[in-house]
Amino acid sequence: VKENKCGICHDPHVSKNKGLLKIEEAKLCFQCHKNIEEKISQSKFLHKPVKDGSCVGCHAAHAAEYPGLINKNIADQCGSCHQKNQKGYKYSHQPYVKGRCNFCHDPHGASNADLTKKSAPFLCLQCHKEEDKLKKRHFDKNPSESKRKITSSKKE
Repeated sequence: VKENKCGICHDPHVSKNKGLLKIEEAKLCFQCHKNIEEKISQSKFLHKPVKDGSCVGCHAAHAAEYPGLINKNIADQCGSCHQKNQKGYKYSHQPYVKGRCNFCHDPHGASNADLTKKSAPFLCLQCHKEEDKLKKRHFDKNPSESKRKITSSKKE
């Protein structure tokens, strides 16, 4: 865009693709972003926009004020689809409160359904390194050894 080379991505006359793109959106993006394409191909679970081939669902194709050409800041970008996570809970995880969804979650794809970068307890132990303190807060039990499924409850 900066160099006025629109023709690299767009056909100036006709196209079978929206926005007069020369090829499908995701394939076009992957021509430059091969590392993302490789990661996605190795991910068991994909974020819905990625699965749908809609890079522009989250990214601006030409320019953006946020890193990674994200359409909005991370919290607002994720919150535009994931509203159920935004309100109604008494306690919140600090990365979430600070709008850092991508601190724990991979926005493209992962090996688990919740798109976390690592599975528990490894994800948690990246920050909560003091295992004794962690066990104390969990009634002297290691949460990773629990056989019970823990569910969330909304604030009443």
